[in-house]
Amino acid sequence: MEEKLLCPVIGSCLTVAEVAKLLKRFGYVSGKTHAFEVHVTAVGLAKTRNEVSERLHRRLDEKWRVALTQIAQIKNDEALCSYWTESFARGEVAGAFWAVVTHPSVTPELAHRCYEDLHMLSHQIGAGLAADVRRLKWLEEERTRLVQENQKLQTRVHDLSQQLGERAQALLNLKAQVDRAEEARERLIQKWRAECEMLRDAAAEGGKALARIESLKARVDTLEAELVTVLRDRDFWREEAETIRQEHAVLEQILVSQQTGSVSTSFCANEAECDACQYRYRCVLCVGGRTNLTPHLRDLAKRFGLEVRFHDGGLEDALQRLPEQLKGVDAVMVTVGAVSHQAYYRVKHFCKQLGKPCLLVRNASVGSFAVAIHSLLYGDIDQATQGLPAVKRLTN
Repeated sequence: MEEKLLCPVIGSCLTVAEVAKLLKRFGYVSGKTHAFEVHVTAVGLAKTRNEVSERLHRRLDEKWRVALTQIAQIKNDEALCSYWTESFARGEVAGAFWAVVTHPSVTPELAHRCYEDLHMLSHQIGAGLAADVRRLKWLEEERTRLVQENQKLQTRVHDLSQQLGERAQALLNLKAQVDRAEEARERLIQKWRAECEMLRDAAAEGGKALARIESLKARVDTLEAELVTVLRDRDFWREEAETIRQEHAVLEQILVSQQTGSVSTSFCANEAECDACQYRYRCVLCVGGRTNLTPHLRDLAKRFGLEVRFHDGGLEDALQRLPEQLKGVDAVMVTVGAVSHQAYYRVKHFCKQLGKPCLLVRNASVGSFAVAIHSLLYGDIDQATQGLPAVKRLTN
């Protein structure tokens, strides 16, 4: 066979996949080899007799066995030419080309004519072949997708059919249950009608009893509300009594100490070494309270050797003075209810920042102030009772 015929034979009579599969088997190409390289390699190998060219020849004979059988009985060039012309007109080009160019009776002229016809045909259909191939590939993929979707739909239809059958059976069961429930309902209606007649007779007698019960219930609600108020007042007065008792005890202790002369106004020499010593507090800032009690509170503090400074909690004294006053004292007392929120939070912030004790005094009275001084001097600054404590330590 002429070498010029090898190209159309391999390119037209075999697919690229068939040629690539054969070349991979003998190790001439890899899985990623381009189609043109596969074609060129196969044509080059077909020029000589080798195992690849022999396998290609056998594959062509197997693939186009019908065409070879059709022209096996033809003995002259004219008949071969007629066969080629008819096959070319029907579009059966690949098998007819291989059968004609390999026929023992083919002439060089006929082989060349077949080559020319196939060559021109490739030019004519080459432009649209790629688009047709892509369209065919898309159609095949679309067909595969539609087949898969159809299978899924068939499966879904089958499942729905089963579900429909199950629900139909369930519906029949429910209908039977409804029928039984309807019969039971009729029986209950008859029973309830009889009981309603009995209840109507008893309702007349129960009306008076119900009115009495409602009246008693309203009275109970009133008594319960009064009891809650009484208990709340009792708890409040208990707290007040306990607070007064504490203030009384402290004032009594102060009075006894003054009578026996045991109140000391001196200072401890070991103040820096003894944190529990009563003499470590010399100057106290009192924030809030009543200004008319200031002389009495200052006099009471002097009896314990304390210097007391006062700030009205922002009523008249400026809040800007608080930081400076806080720096020069050893502890701070805040009178609850007699100080602004801003002053309270500012005192709390500076006490935490400067590490100074901050005590909450229950009210602006001499007794509460005395309890605070006693707790401060004798280390009982965590004293608390029910409700708001007379003195409470906020920070260390």
